[in-house]
Amino acid sequence: MADAVRRRCGMGSFSRLTTAWLQVSWIQAWREAGHTIFFLKPGWTNLAFWDQANKFTKCFPQMVKAAERAERGSAFIVSVNGKVDKLG
Repeated sequence: MADAVRRRCGMGSFSRLTTAWLQVSWIQAWREAGHTIFFLKPGWTNLAFWDQANKFTKCFPQMVKAAERAERGSAFIVSVNGKVDKLG
């Protein structure tokens, strides 16, 4: 599965956090593929598009810093208030 993820994804992937995306097999495949990934907590979907864009733009520099410091295959979760936490 990791090879399939590696072929379909670029250097990093952004995704909304849902139960389906948090299945252990998916996260394991992304980690094995070596991608640094960010999941957005469910609260993001409660925001209007422009509010999402505004908040995402404000927390993006923190996400970049986290990715630069991260080991290969790291995963992070981003809350609506912009807090970036490492998963696992």
